[in-house]
Amino acid sequence: MELQPENSPNISNPTAEQIRKTLSALGDTDTFFSLRDDKDRFVQIYGDKESGCTLEYCVEAEKVFQSVSGNVPLETGINVFEKFAAGDDSWIKTVEWRSLDEVEPPPSPVDDAPGEREMSRKEVMDTYMKAATGSKRGPGCSPVIVLALLALLGLVMLA
Repeated sequence: MELQPENSPNISNPTAEQIRKTLSALGDTDTFFSLRDDKDRFVQIYGDKESGCTLEYCVEAEKVFQSVSGNVPLETGINVFEKFAAGDDSWIKTVEWRSLDEVEPPPSPVDDAPGEREMSRKEVMDTYMKAATGSKRGPGCSPVIVLALLALLGLVMLA
């Protein structure tokens, strides 16, 4: 098990106390944390303690779920991380989740120009996943960067 902060050193096999202390700093030095097990399953959180957080998890390859609410209280996120680290599967019932496959990508323009084509929904989601998770062993970009890239992609596709 490894706790991976955005800008701070990783913590191997973190205790509940280390998880609580580290995540309590959300928004101070780090805006993104991921907790990964040896099977590459993860829970991650991003946001800040004042306005709330977004949680995501993956327990099967390529199937990522996100909290329906984007303003989950930090205490709830800490509880999810502590339970995940302890192997207590009840964390999944803590918040309402939706599959990222259910999130509609921005609309693509119909363009008849040679060589131009619409991106399929799968291509948009694959692009998001690569940007959001980076390599198989840790997050690549901060979620703010990912969202900015997705917005830019939407604008380019609308142009």
